[in-house]
Amino acid sequence: MNPSKILLTGGTGFIGSRLCERLALDYKLPYRVLVRNFTHAPRIARLGAEMVGGDLDDSGSLDRALVGCDTVVHLAYSEGPQTRTLVRACRKAGIKRLVHISSIAVHGADPGPEAAHEATARIGRYPGQEYSNLKAQAELVIQHAIGDGLPAVILRPTIVYGPYGPFVISIVEAARDRGVFTMLDEGRGICNAVYVDDVCDAILTAIESNEGIGSAFFITADNAVTWREFQSRLRANGGAGAAHHQPQLGRSPAVLGVPAADVQERHRGAQSTRYVSRVPPAPLLGGHVPYPHHGREATRDECSTARSSDCVEGSQGGTAYA
Repeated sequence: MNPSKILLTGGTGFIGSRLCERLALDYKLPYRVLVRNFTHAPRIARLGAEMVGGDLDDSGSLDRALVGCDTVVHLAYSEGPQTRTLVRACRKAGIKRLVHISSIAVHGADPGPEAAHEATARIGRYPGQEYSNLKAQAELVIQHAIGDGLPAVILRPTIVYGPYGPFVISIVEAARDRGVFTMLDEGRGICNAVYVDDVCDAILTAIESNEGIGSAFFITADNAVTWREFQSRLRANGGAGAAHHQPQLGRSPAVLGVPAADVQERHRGAQSTRYVSRVPPAPLLGGHVPYPHHGREATRDECSTARSSDCVEGSQGGTAYA
């Protein structure tokens, strides 16, 4: 479908802010952002984004925000009752497409082999895993709404990374504070990471295509990489250390320590380099990324060295998952 106007919830977060940039600079689609706290909105304010105050707990504000919209992208972190409030507002407004951004976390922190495919992946309750449980509650509300005829698509991204992303920033800040990158089991496990622009492209496809209505989809990169490869690329991009380092023993069975003095220099403050966009390797390398950069598109190489004062400012909030 060709949306007349898209309402975004969670548009001031990591993925949402990037989606606003892509909608304005790349996709050229009209959109509006439901904003709960305007102090979190400087990044999208630079785009001239249409913003309306509101909250998922306030049905009246949702009704007002949905006026003139036929599409909703739900990125905000919401519990079951809040998600039901949004679903009721969407029905009332006659929304033609709801794209719900769930998470691979709905399958728990240690999913079984059945979670390798959407058709067999199960959603349950996981003791002590609050995030997984809340995301699962929200998705189940959407699934029930789909069963009642709501035209919705569910997307389950894996670990999302990119500029301003808390996942990459947390790794860098841990390296800065402790002087090491840490990897369990020498980093042999698989890191299911997906670049934020790929998530945005998946959202656009879910809006435009009718084939996915009523279905849930995993969103991940084409090629799997190990945690060692992911963090080594991150380390190399920061220019830290030598090629080989001895393991350091810690509480975990095997913790690999990688000196990070140079990373500390490049990531020590809000105005220091925050762009680490060359991890993992292909297919995500190369091409152009439309981050605002002196009025033109910036290549990913440029984004890896640009200061945050040269690019968009914004909240560092968000979560490692969607």
